Order: sequence, then C-alpha cells, then structure tokens
Amino acid sequence: MRIKKLKDGFGKLTASKARLIAHLIGDGCVYKCRTDYNIKFEVKDLDLLQDFEKDLLAAYRLKPTNGLNPSGKTGVLIPYVRLRSKKAFEDLKTYCEFDSRHWTVPIQIKNSNPRIKREFLRALFDDEGSVIPYGKSAIIRL
Repeated sequence: MRIKKLKDGFGKLTASKARLIAHLIGDGCVYKCRTDYNIKFEVKDLDLLQDFEKDLLAAYRLKPTNGLNPSGKTGVLIPYVRLRSKKAFEDLKTYCEFDSRHWTVPIQIKNSNPRIKREFLRALFDDEGSVIPYGKSAIIRL
C-alpha cells in the first residue's frame, strides 16, 4: 500500500477543513472497507463538488478522484468526489463521528474563531438547510 504524503500542517483546523467536515456530515461519508480508507462527497450540485475538491487540496494537498454513482432510490447517476487516504481519514475522524445518528458539532469547531464557525455553518446549510416560505417572510431550517 502506498502512503500519500500530506501537506505540512495538515492537522490544523482551517476554514477549508471546517467546510470538509460539514460537507461530510451533510452529504458525505468517511468509511473504511478492509484496508481502504475513503472520504466521499456525493451531490448533484457540481459547484459544491468543485469546492469540496478544492478544500481537499487545500487541507491535505491530495487530488481526489471523480465518478458517478447510481442513486439508491431512483437509479439516477449522481456525481461524487472520493479521496482514498488513511492519514486524511484518521485526521478527519479526530473531529467527530460522521454517522448521522451519532454526530455532534466538533468541539474544535465550537472553540474556533468566528471565521471557521461561519464556514462550517455555511457548508452544513448548503447540504442540509432549506428555506420555507412563511407568509410574507421565510423560515430557515436545518
């Protein structure tokens, strides 16, 4: 197995990494299959996919792969970005559990500066947020 060298200082929490964590909580997954360590983000929005890929490059200096995966419900092909890296996987797992039944906002995010908190929330709302009309105004919901 080839070990990919990560960017110096990859363990530091940055705005890029905060967005990665939020996207992985929202529409991504971090999983291990035997000796294969995967970080995957799957959405129809190509701009979000490009941003996720840029954030992977900024946080870890590793180039992910792109592909298409059929939806479990409709069979429609959905684009994804996937990175296979044990070190990046282990780094991300230090922040939180990415299983939707168990995740919480990472303490590192809660204790970070306002810019990192803002980027985390922006990315999380990009994936899981919605705006619902309510009379003459609207409700923003996560």
